[in-house]
Amino acid sequence: MGMGCVGLSYSDFLALTPVEFEAIMEQWSKREEAHMKRQAENTRLTAFFSVRHKIKEGASFAPRDLGLFGWEKEEPKAKAPKADFNKIKNRFEDPKK
Repeated sequence: MGMGCVGLSYSDFLALTPVEFEAIMEQWSKREEAHMKRQAENTRLTAFFSVRHKIKEGASFAPRDLGLFGWEKEEPKAKAPKADFNKIKNRFEDPKK
């Protein structure tokens, strides 16, 4: 992996410590993931321009309307149970509790 995909020479590969190798592989992985995301977004943009002429004039339509990727979706925020909210609220109303 280190020599083929990342492009390390054999002597550089042998000189690396495990920690250095891990750091290189982590950065390489981040670079590859960013490249994959760019390709996916470019594909969506191409699809957007391919179907844009079919949309009614004046309609609001953006590339993200075609769909969201997993990394674009917002995670739902966890709501505190009502009992916890009431307990906190009561503490502020009556500081002796």
